[in-house]
Amino acid sequence: MKKSFLYAIISLSTIFLITSCKKDGYTTKPLVVEENYDTANYKSNIAELLPYTQSFDELVIELKKGRTNGVKLDADKLNKFLVNYNGVTLYTDMLLYNVDFLLDAEYGWLKKASNASGNTFNPDSSNGLGGTYGGYLFTDKGHEPEQMAEKNLFGSYFSKMAIQLLIINEPTLKSVDQALFLIGLTPQFKNSGAAKHGAYADKYMANYVARRDKNDGNGYYSQIKYNFLKLQAALKAGSEYNKERDEARNAIREILEKATFATVINYCHSSIANMSQTEMTEAQKAATLHAMAECAGFATGWVDMSRKTMSFEKSIQLLTLLQSKPDALGNPLLFINDRVNQVNNINQIIDLVQTELKFTNAEVEDFKKNWVTEQNR
Repeated sequence: MKKSFLYAIISLSTIFLITSCKKDGYTTKPLVVEENYDTANYKSNIAELLPYTQSFDELVIELKKGRTNGVKLDADKLNKFLVNYNGVTLYTDMLLYNVDFLLDAEYGWLKKASNASGNTFNPDSSNGLGGTYGGYLFTDKGHEPEQMAEKNLFGSYFSKMAIQLLIINEPTLKSVDQALFLIGLTPQFKNSGAAKHGAYADKYMANYVARRDKNDGNGYYSQIKYNFLKLQAALKAGSEYNKERDEARNAIREILEKATFATVINYCHSSIANMSQTEMTEAQKAATLHAMAECAGFATGWVDMSRKTMSFEKSIQLLTLLQSKPDALGNPLLFINDRVNQVNNINQIIDLVQTELKFTNAEVEDFKKNWVTEQNR
């Protein structure tokens, strides 16, 4: 009788312990993360987003036409890709801060692209309009409207919407599919934006996440892949795995920001290499203006992000160093006409970004390379 009573007490204690652990969010069973992403409902879940990405893709195609000598861009046509393209109003999902600088009738980047197009440009003797130079289209001050618009939208639209779906809202299996799509990933996770991968090639921000990944299983791409798999698994497993769910979605946000600003450092490195030449060729001058426009576009897209590590004040300081502070718009021509001082400023950019995002010296060195090209992935 005493033994039976003792066993009963032990059993009740065990049940109480297990129940208490579950109430505290702890589970004795570790989350099982599958090796492959479940695509059962993927196509239907992303269907409603296709008009938006098509609108963006066609806007970029249209902007790139301005790189050709003599081709004139129509500002109204460019605007329609964002405000009324087959009923799609992309701008409603963007931060107002960025909409003003894209769509403003006088100062927006799409208007500036139109004004500059059809002309040729010499950075040593400005025509007041800008134009084509070294295979790109620049404003009279050396901004590249195409990159300011495209890379801005990688942040202010694609990354912003992914963060909205995963972090600000309660994620669902549908919204995880949608966030994956908006970042530019595919369920096949190719870790490359190379054309040889066809429809499975990474696009948008995912293309740059791949470029910053050494393909050793530890890089940003490997991390973002694992955390999407983990997030999907946690949602399928239920509320007992909310801890794992939150770990995964917060990791994805962090990787997006880090990969964005790692790419800023990458373009800073390439610009310093060009600017350090005794005499810069036309190709090197154009490549420098292009690279610094990419930096400014990426950075501008994150200025007003609702969840980010870099402070607003540091973001504005960064844009000032990039000659793209919103209320002044700067003068990127200084990157080729005032090289000694501007190399110092670009090194300040690298230091600022490294400090804010807590990159190691080894990481900053690795950011010099496009690992997709380096490894022919």
